[in-house]
Amino acid sequence: MKLIFLGIGVVFFSCAIYLWVRAAIHMIGLINNFKPSMRWVRFVPFCIFFSECFTEEGNIHRMAMFRYAGLFVLFCVAPFIISGSWALLERLGS
Repeated sequence: MKLIFLGIGVVFFSCAIYLWVRAAIHMIGLINNFKPSMRWVRFVPFCIFFSECFTEEGNIHRMAMFRYAGLFVLFCVAPFIISGSWALLERLGS
């Protein structure tokens, strides 16, 4: 049983690495697509939450980065949720 969870963990971890790389690629695309009048905003960390700071292409990268970052968090947390719920079901069943 532990080998199955180890395999699931390896698969989720591999997918999380891929998603992190994709999020990083879109973050680089996002940094290069500020509006010319808003270049100073790049030094403000929470500017990625405001679409007014970016060009149309920058907003595409921004949304893709959010999507991949959210999936990265999900794939990092999912193995713990799966194994914890499985252990809880085994304990309740015993």
